[in-house]
Amino acid sequence: MDGLEKVKAFSSVVAAIVIPVVLAFVGQGYSTAIKERELQGRFVELAVEILRGDPKEQAEGLRSWATDIINRYSGVPMQRDARNALLRNALPVSGSVRMGDVAEVQEMLQAIGLYSGPVDGAEGPALGNAIRRFQQENGLTADGFVGPRTYTEIKRRFEAAKE
Repeated sequence: MDGLEKVKAFSSVVAAIVIPVVLAFVGQGYSTAIKERELQGRFVELAVEILRGDPKEQAEGLRSWATDIINRYSGVPMQRDARNALLRNALPVSGSVRMGDVAEVQEMLQAIGLYSGPVDGAEGPALGNAIRRFQQENGLTADGFVGPRTYTEIKRRFEAAKE
């Protein structure tokens, strides 16, 4: 067997055995990484649900764990003041509307004639549409989220409608 024959035989062995084994290891690593990211995503979802709760009704350690999970898996380091704010305050549900404030926003939008759904504190498409319509009518960014500017303007219009 000359040198060329040996190279051919070696390359056949590599093609038949080594390449599939390497691909199997790479595939296994990729599959494991995907499962790890899914698990991290579930932890983040759990942390967000914890942070949406009332801080007065939760143990500080639980909220601290939740902020650490979000900080660890977000890919962007959380600033100290943001972490402290999450420990003290409930996370917004929709922009800056907190869970207890959704009914208030529904009531105010209903009073100014933009929301016709129930005042039940639950978010849904009708509320999102009412918020976007309000924002469009008032020159605000029509994103459907009630941030500080939108909330202030809704409150102002609500107060004016009561007069």
